[in-house]
Order: sequence, then C-alpha cells, then structure tokens
Amino acid sequence: HSLPWHPPFLRNVAPSARREFSQIVSNQDATKGQIKKRVRQWALRNHVEVQVNSWHRKLEGYFTEHRNKISQGIRMLLGAYERWTNIVTDDTLTRRQSRAKIHDLFVSYLHEVRDLLSAIRPRPHRR
Repeated sequence: HSLPWHPPFLRNVAPSARREFSQIVSNQDATKGQIKKRVRQWALRNHVEVQVNSWHRKLEGYFTEHRNKISQGIRMLLGAYERWTNIVTDDTLTRRQSRAKIHDLFVSYLHEVRDLLSAIRPRPHRR
C-alpha cells in the first residue's frame, strides 16, 4: 500500500490550520518527539485528534512493513546474488537463455530484493 503523504484530515481544517500543520512537520530544528507533541496539540486545537491518530498509525504501519520487507530482502539477498552469479557465469547458456533465467529469478523475489539485486549488479565505470 502507499504512504499517505497528504493526510486526509487536512481537508477538514481551515487553510490557516493547514499552514500551521505544515510549519510544524517541516521544522528542521525540532526533534521528532517535539514534532509529535506539537502535532498532538495542533490536533486537539483543530478537533481532528481521531483522524491524526489514525493517520499516525498508518504511517507507523507503513514504515514497519517497509522495514520488515527490507530485512527479509537482506536475508534473501546472498542466495539471490549467488543464483544470479551462477546464471551470469554459466558458459553453457546463450545470452537469450541467460536473460530469461535472470528475468525468472528477478520476478520470483520481492520488489525489495529486486531493487537490492539491481543495486549490486556490475556497471561500467563512469567518470
């Protein structure tokens, strides 16, 4: 699922409250704890506590799911890389067969593993 970057509760508040919310969450000098506290206070003042809490739970769920997928992908990466290397170094395969096997390998893994495999594949040097 996708990350709810634009909180739906902002549709239920005045433009000035939207600006204030934006200022709170974009403050580069406040700690994350301070921002959370200020958002809770803002939500109380604007009568959107339930919606803010729901949105916050969705954010936490999104990041937990992301962390879990990346952790799972990292655990799978070595095996995937070894399978990829075996295909690439197999001199009995044609280029067409290699591409087909690599494709089949890639689609058998989570998107996160595919991204990690793509990131570690050899590339020509660029200067």
